[in-house]
Amino acid sequence: MIVSDTHSSGPDPFARLDGRTVVITGASGGIGSATAELAVRAGASVVLGHGPAPDDEQSAKELAHRLGEDRAHPVPVDVLDDGSVAALFAAAADRFGGVDGLVTAAGVMEQVPFAELEPAIWHRTVETNLTGTYRCARAALPFLQRATGAAIVTVASQLAYTGARDVAAYTASKAGTLGLTRALAHELGPRIRVNSVAPGPVDTPMTRPHATPEWVERKTSKMVLGRFGTADEIAAVIRFLLSDAASFLTGQTISANGGGVMP
Repeated sequence: MIVSDTHSSGPDPFARLDGRTVVITGASGGIGSATAELAVRAGASVVLGHGPAPDDEQSAKELAHRLGEDRAHPVPVDVLDDGSVAALFAAAADRFGGVDGLVTAAGVMEQVPFAELEPAIWHRTVETNLTGTYRCARAALPFLQRATGAAIVTVASQLAYTGARDVAAYTASKAGTLGLTRALAHELGPRIRVNSVAPGPVDTPMTRPHATPEWVERKTSKMVLGRFGTADEIAAVIRFLLSDAASFLTGQTISANGGGVMP
């Protein structure tokens, strides 16, 4: 079933994405899949960059079927591999004729005390979250330079500001993502806008394995809104940043965190 692309289908008629193609990495995850759905509702076509695991592939195929396979195209991608990332953008251009937007939602997180943080975990986390963002932005660049209203949205985390116990690699990778976002905004503007969203705690498949009652209480106790966010709430920010409604925003980070951090 194709998701309607009428102007009444989205919550904000000014944040339309009609006729645009958006590549989303991590599209089988919570924020990535929610972003794909909102982007299609806003009129875009989406390329669903998903991990190579069978579950990721199945989730992306089901999402493409739900959104309409003429508007959503699943493509496997390993953000640790230059060739795989290049193939993702080649597939996008072949299927939809170009690329107008990029969302780097692929990410990993492991909770490990620093004294037990093995180099393999460090490298995997930084390579996926930070270097993967670099690889995707670099591969997207030739396509975005030919687009009108081109935009990149990186996905960081409020931990880039605050840090936390047991997530040194994740925190470092997300702080690096914010630095990369600002650098790219300087270098790629004015033609390409580059912004970031830094979510607070969000209910996604990545966070659920850690979500003991004590963990949830610790995360939400100092939040003004007192709850986890939803993937849809983060996706709404990403959709806005991709659209012309955010045409005067670049190099910025939107901290969608329920008032837990006010940077």
